[in-house]
Amino acid sequence: MDEMVLQVQKWLNVSYSFRPNWGGQVPENGRTGWSTMYGLTRALQLEIGIANPVNSFGPATLAACPTLRKGDNNHVDSIIVMILQGAMWCKGYSPGGLTGTFGPGTEDGVKQMQSDAGLTPNGIVTPRVFQAMLNMDAYRLVNNGDENIRLIQRNLNGNYYNTTAIQPADGHYSRDTNTALIYGLQLEANVSGANGHFGLGTRAATPTIRIGDSRTNFVQLIQYCLYVNNYNPGNFGGRFDSTMENQVKEFQSFHKLPSDGVVNLNTWMSLLVSTGNPDVKGSGIDTSYTITPARAQTLVNDGRQIVGRYLTGSFALSSAELNTIYGSGLRVFPIYQRFADHAEWFSYNQGIIDARDAIQAATTLQFSYNTIIYFAIDFDVSLQQINNLIIPYFTGVHEEIDRYHAMGVSYRIGVYGPRYACTVLSERGLTTSSFVSGMSTGFFGNKGHVLPEDWAFNQVKEHSIGSGAGLLDIDNLIVSGRDQGVSSKDNSVTTPNIGDYVSENAPFMNKLNELFNFAYERSDGDNRIASILTLNYLRSENYNSTVWIPIAGAIDSNFVEEAEQRFGKPSDFPILYDPITGTDMDFMHMSATLNAILFQKTFTIGDLASKLSDFAGWLGDLITVIDDAKRAFEQGRFNSLYDAAYYYIGHTSDSAGTFPLEDLLGDMDAINIGRALDLNDTNANVYEEMNTYYRLGFRRRFKQAAHNRFEYNREEIYNEAYRLLTTLNPLISTPRTLFRQAFNVDSFSNEEAENVAKAFRDVCSEWLDKED
Repeated sequence: MDEMVLQVQKWLNVSYSFRPNWGGQVPENGRTGWSTMYGLTRALQLEIGIANPVNSFGPATLAACPTLRKGDNNHVDSIIVMILQGAMWCKGYSPGGLTGTFGPGTEDGVKQMQSDAGLTPNGIVTPRVFQAMLNMDAYRLVNNGDENIRLIQRNLNGNYYNTTAIQPADGHYSRDTNTALIYGLQLEANVSGANGHFGLGTRAATPTIRIGDSRTNFVQLIQYCLYVNNYNPGNFGGRFDSTMENQVKEFQSFHKLPSDGVVNLNTWMSLLVSTGNPDVKGSGIDTSYTITPARAQTLVNDGRQIVGRYLTGSFALSSAELNTIYGSGLRVFPIYQRFADHAEWFSYNQGIIDARDAIQAATTLQFSYNTIIYFAIDFDVSLQQINNLIIPYFTGVHEEIDRYHAMGVSYRIGVYGPRYACTVLSERGLTTSSFVSGMSTGFFGNKGHVLPEDWAFNQVKEHSIGSGAGLLDIDNLIVSGRDQGVSSKDNSVTTPNIGDYVSENAPFMNKLNELFNFAYERSDGDNRIASILTLNYLRSENYNSTVWIPIAGAIDSNFVEEAEQRFGKPSDFPILYDPITGTDMDFMHMSATLNAILFQKTFTIGDLASKLSDFAGWLGDLITVIDDAKRAFEQGRFNSLYDAAYYYIGHTSDSAGTFPLEDLLGDMDAINIGRALDLNDTNANVYEEMNTYYRLGFRRRFKQAAHNRFEYNREEIYNEAYRLLTTLNPLISTPRTLFRQAFNVDSFSNEEAENVAKAFRDVCSEWLDKED
């Protein structure tokens, strides 16, 4: 804790908390953070006449902000000086006190900040300097920063800060540094309306620079660009010599540009933008379109050589399409993407499932072993998400691919995503090739990051080619040649045996598919409604009493009656078999639980939805199993209530037990399938998700459920069970009482609930330890 920062925070709260528009108190913790900087910014805005302050130091604040200097206190409100001094303490530049007087100490601190940032250290606080004092950017080398990059950042600030604002000078190449470099080019080229984006006006004004060019400022900018892209030009003095020319050639070669050492528009854009010049035609494309013979001819006529296509989903490759592609002399590389456009999709368990699904599809299509499969990250992923979600996901992919390697099924792992995510995964040894989503130029992981060393494809522009039957939308790909793709089917490739699912459960899944299609026709083509109707029917025989209405919704009796006329009762369905345990699943129980999850997600807000749906699954089963355990313990069959509960939770198919193994498995499966349906788009449906899950995901059902419902924390399994069994919150206690009364369960004490919750945790932990 910093005592002076704490003093600043207390002063802010005392001085401004009574002002209705200020926006609330800042934490008084003695630690600099955005909340304190925002509080100081809003305070400044109030003092300079902005009636409705905001957290950002924008154009209006910049225009109204005064210039401060030592001794110039006659016409400057001392409160504004105190705001400056508060910002300086938080920024790490001592003003000598929190006095409201701009004296020598304050001037010295300002000079130090200006010097660190690369400005002339004159001690004068212009609006741009005040703006820099009120943010969290560092102007000193931090976290193994590069001194040369810091020198570049300081020089950019010194030359252009009146336009660019004062950017970080911390020794790390970032989106801010990238923007400042573009600004520098625009200002040197006299681009009207310079904005830090490489648009059409910038393209038109960009000069061509070659060895011996005397335009020092342009040469210096190229030197900066080379260095931040990991090519050392040999000097930053603005001399375009032979050393620099060689570095330009190496950069051009890596980016698949003509290696002539001349910095033209294409080279400038490759230095500064993740697409490079998007109008440069590459030899590859990716597309969601099926490649018909006419479209294949369009690609050949356009000079394309390799095509990226999807292994699964709505835009999936077929065997016939591959024949068309190969027969046209084109090559193909496979992309795996189900629902990878949001962070919640990614987890270790999902990586395992997706790897297995990808292998199943790749072998079915007879992609030769050693083919690289590109697993997608199709959103603007943050550093935190890379660490917490993306790395675990690709760890799961990697482990599962390795497991199949041991069986002779040897595919390699690629990644589609922003530059930085690709680089991190490659450096960790989780991927072997990168397909860069370069046309997302503003992504965190693209702007201010270099092209990965292992890049195979760079996606730079979306457009249409061809006409008539040959028309198709494509993404233009620059191709490095590191991945040659595949040019023919490999007849030696066979689909690996992933268990007894296909032979045992095909009858159930085939009938489920017919049922869903029947529901789809009666829901006007709405997948979500069709999924609900399908589950209504499957639960209708055993889970249709009034107690289920507030939990899972009312059953559509008209649909159920129609379905029974065509399919019979749900009990007439084929068996759904779990090859892991050798158990015949209670699909009616699982369907009731899944129905409740979808119903609550639709009609209940926030975290309460999952808690209420739990009554149809594991929570309801725990409530009823309390009676089983109490009765057995009272009869002297067990030494403790815990032992009895442990026995009855998922360890028995005893007809007297209300929480048998098939119910426990179904509860976990419903959580996992429900998460997939909840996260997926409007094309998702219960048949596809159940079919995929029971083909792949069920092998790690407890690990998935622990992640999806219990924060992947074994103690949270106990905590949540105990909370929901004992809470006095009427939103939970009322349906709990109704549920208990409906199933004739006696009231139970907190101690009894504690024993049952512990048993539930330990049974789940036992399964977690078993799953590979």
